Amino acid sequence: MSEKAFVRVCGLVAVALAATACTSTGAEPLDPGLAPRGTVQTTATPSRQDLSNKVSLTGTVTMNPVFGIVSPVAGQVRYLTVPEATGTPTKPTRFATVWLDGKPNNVEVPAGSTFGGRLVDDRATVTAGMPIASAKYAGYGIVAEINGEQAYQIADAAQGVVQAQIKNGPGPFACTLLGTIAALPAGTVPAPPPVPQPPADPPGG
Repeated sequence: MSEKAFVRVCGLVAVALAATACTSTGAEPLDPGLAPRGTVQTTATPSRQDLSNKVSLTGTVTMNPVFGIVSPVAGQVRYLTVPEATGTPTKPTRFATVWLDGKPNNVEVPAGSTFGGRLVDDRATVTAGMPIASAKYAGYGIVAEINGEQAYQIADAAQGVVQAQIKNGPGPFACTLLGTIAALPAGTVPAPPPVPQPPADPPGG
């Protein structure tokens, strides 16, 4: 995962200027355009370098992962009624609008994912980056754990490049950053249904 930026490193040219010395003996002044003999002139050549902010994570391939969708701005959230999906959406699904200074900011579930549920009340005041809904990706996704330092590094990496490599499998290939699971409130991800048990044999049977 990386965001590239370019920086021009400009070297400093150290120039030593000799001050003219006037004496009462009438000696000729030194040429002000030349440095004294033995002065070291240091010159650095400007160069272009690539700066990459890379974070390497170890994840697992998970089927139908649930992730959180955050508010893009601080404001009041107004939810829309989202009909139950009858298939995998091929286009983004708008589920809410966050109003800030009288201007709407639409929030959508990305294509290929279905709306899960609301995480805050309708008309609640939310902050930018606050999870306001859950969604479920249809298919296989890669889920990786991150610590606080890594979360800080990738906080602004939504426009960056995400690549994945399957061990002993395909890759590297491009991925789309969906969201975070850790940001979801407890109980958002439903527990798997209990495995049905065969009925017990009646006594004496």
